[in-house]
Amino acid sequence: MRTPKSAYLANAGLAVNNISAYNVDPATGALTPVTGSPYTLGRSAGPSWLAVDPGGKFAYVTGGFNSLTVYKIDLTTGVLTSVFGSPFSTGNNPFAVAVDASGRFVYAANQQDNTVSGYRVDPNTGGLTPINNSPFPTGTNPQSLTSDPTGRYLYVGNFGLSGSSVSAYLIDPLTGILIPVTGSPFTTDAGTHSVAVDPSGKFLYTANNPSNDGSAFMIDAASGALTPLPATTFPTGPLPFSVTVEPLGRFVYDTNGLNGVSAFTVDPTTGILTLVQGSPFLAGTNPTNVTVDPSGKFVYVTAQTSGNVSAYALDPITGALASILGSPFPAGRGATSVVITGTIQ
Repeated sequence: MRTPKSAYLANAGLAVNNISAYNVDPATGALTPVTGSPYTLGRSAGPSWLAVDPGGKFAYVTGGFNSLTVYKIDLTTGVLTSVFGSPFSTGNNPFAVAVDASGRFVYAANQQDNTVSGYRVDPNTGGLTPINNSPFPTGTNPQSLTSDPTGRYLYVGNFGLSGSSVSAYLIDPLTGILIPVTGSPFTTDAGTHSVAVDPSGKFLYTANNPSNDGSAFMIDAASGALTPLPATTFPTGPLPFSVTVEPLGRFVYDTNGLNGVSAFTVDPTTGILTLVQGSPFLAGTNPTNVTVDPSGKFVYVTAQTSGNVSAYALDPITGALASILGSPFPAGRGATSVVITGTIQ
């Protein structure tokens, strides 16, 4: 069983340019600032997205100036220390970053280049070495990416209004090279801004920003190809920004332009989503990223305009959200991304 340990937020507001770090109370979900937080990002101005490796040892942050900043995480205190050689070069205007399920490879989506940069991770230092043939071509204006739970496939959400899609790749297990899946890219509704895979590796969901909905797919385990579910889209509310799947695969959450987070139950056989009663649940002003902690007990939502993070207790039966004591917790202006590490108990 995994319990929450630390939380990290990217703050991209004007003249902010830092990372907020917190310790997570495993009983209540409350956040307490880590010593030294917030951490200034140097030349990687305007941090846009955060990812941590599966072991919670390293944090990866995309930002301006075409770079990827890497921190080593103190497993006891949650304190961040910059890795030697960081920041590492990316393509033009990197937005999202993801670590594969094995923790051996890191990938960054470069918005203006329409590419994905790939790196091999040094398991001792967290340092990055570019993968051969990187960067890899993808769709127009890639906004998000994620690995499936097996680490075999990488999926990239492409925002392009004239051709929104999900690009699918096989990850070479030895080299990390990306090999396009047959049939890729797979068409979505306009403006795919976020993509998430459920923990069984059977289903993929997107948040389509200007379409005000999400797309839902079945994943072919043998090939990684995507097939639209019978209920091809689901109602997210206006201008959805982020989508995530709860660690046990029971619920899906997305942020939307009503200053809220919508919750859905997942049919484990079909992958079809059903809106949870009481949804959407109020979050901060202009909510951006949503994530569920590794135990599946708590949900966290960053808010770009109000500069905070809302925290909720997750009802394990219904998926409904209840604000926890002390929420929302202060962050920096322009809070765009939140990740939670966990420890095995």
